Amino acid sequence: MKNLMKIITMVAILVAMTSCGLYDTAGQRAQLMENLHEGMTKREVVAILGNPEFRRSSNGIEQWEFRKTHFSGAQTVILLDFRNDKVVSFDTYDGNYPSPGYPPIAVCPPAPSGSSPSLSYPTDDQAWFRELCQKVKNKPFKDGRLDVLRNAARQSDFTCDEIVQLMKIFNSDDDRLEALAILEPTIIDRQNVDRIINSMTFISGEEKARNILNRKHYNSRLYADAEINTLYDRVKNAFPSSEQLKTLETGLNSRNITCKQCVKLLSICNFDSERMKFLQVMVPHIYDCHNQQIIIDAMDFPSEKDEVRQLIQRYCK
Repeated sequence: MKNLMKIITMVAILVAMTSCGLYDTAGQRAQLMENLHEGMTKREVVAILGNPEFRRSSNGIEQWEFRKTHFSGAQTVILLDFRNDKVVSFDTYDGNYPSPGYPPIAVCPPAPSGSSPSLSYPTDDQAWFRELCQKVKNKPFKDGRLDVLRNAARQSDFTCDEIVQLMKIFNSDDDRLEALAILEPTIIDRQNVDRIINSMTFISGEEKARNILNRKHYNSRLYADAEINTLYDRVKNAFPSSEQLKTLETGLNSRNITCKQCVKLLSICNFDSERMKFLQVMVPHIYDCHNQQIIIDAMDFPSEKDEVRQLIQRYCK
């Protein structure tokens, strides 16, 4: 009878540990992470990790937080970001800090000091925008700052006042115009674009800003295939990669291209991350958005295909 009671007790303890998310070794934690990857559905994640302890949502992204405790008392926090029911990124960090005591599904408490949660998914929009501004300021050079804006523009929309604040981080009208060219498709209150134009220092800057804001309405000349071959060679031979983007921007000034020509220019790039930067420049000049699928098919991963589709739809809506 005593042995039976011991067995029953041990089973009860194991069941309780499992239901509370306890894991006995760091090896099991590593095994969990090996099973996670971008493109997973929510159903697949739940099958591996169970239901999340916390959830948050911002700018079309839903984030799930899991807390897994080991027998040693150490805690691991797992963050997964979803867009359109698919995992687009995930992260882990040491969760050994006092429990916030929030209900099972709630706005997530701030991450502990020293962690680096994803920029794009804060607890509120104002906090996210302040964090974005600071991240742009922290980059010492213009190209790094523009890269931050490109990443943000792929995930978020902005008001004209927010764009003005981001443009003011740059030192000259020319640099601010480059930032505006990236952020222009994200504008959600186009009735206020005069605020952007009036923020420029010089009259020439105001005119260029007005052109960028109206560029989708230009009756621009379409590139011929032979001309695209020339542009392709110029961009491919430019060095470093930042010069490739500048060469592409200059070549597309007041010109339109087809989706097929867009794919040819994308073939210069080796990775999806580089292709997305090229697309930020090219999408406003695409003439035949109805053929967008051939651009989407040029991307390697499902998450990037979704981003391309959303980016193109901003100009084709």
